[in-house]
Amino acid sequence: MTFNSSILLYLLPFVLFFALAEGLVMSWRQPGSFDWKSWACSLGDLAGRYVVLGAVYVLGSPLLAFVYKHRLFDIAPTGLATYVLLFFSLEFFYYW
Repeated sequence: MTFNSSILLYLLPFVLFFALAEGLVMSWRQPGSFDWKSWACSLGDLAGRYVVLGAVYVLGSPLLAFVYKHRLFDIAPTGLATYVLLFFSLEFFYYW
């Protein structure tokens, strides 16, 4: 798991707690002012994203391991040219 994903997992309980607290306070101050259906829909969307992300990891990891095992060559990150090539390659495939 990447550094960013682990941070998100640690912050998730806090975000859920404060979202629930906001809804409870708004409902207590002005009944009917908080859209609980929208809140539940956002929670469902979040859960769905993590399910899809997990499926991508589970299904993609064996494929990436196979491709890495049968790679044709290695590129050593020793010079500036390597990083420039990597940057332009990533940009090319991102926009392609």
